[in-house]
Amino acid sequence: MTESNSHEAQGRAALRLSSGEVGALLSTDGDKATLECPKAFPHGSTVSALLEGSEFHLVLKVFRCKKVGESYRIDGRLKNVSRAFKATLFAKMAEGQPSPSVPEA
Repeated sequence: MTESNSHEAQGRAALRLSSGEVGALLSTDGDKATLECPKAFPHGSTVSALLEGSEFHLVLKVFRCKKVGESYRIDGRLKNVSRAFKATLFAKMAEGQPSPSVPEA
């Protein structure tokens, strides 16, 4: 029997983008994720961020980027995700840890 990966976590987990800006992880199923970022990322680009409160670096291959208010909603596929990282992602999302608000330019 194979294990289904239909579990999806929603909430907010704080991210520190590689550029130093603050973002948030909004949802994930362990393979795909939705982020909120203060800047746009084009289709096919890679977003790299540190999951705050952990040693894990999130790497997301961008599928879609849409402006929502003053920030951008980014959908994509997570890359190089270990079981330990998935467990940490789900735990952070379950905590519903609020992320700092994205500063306006």
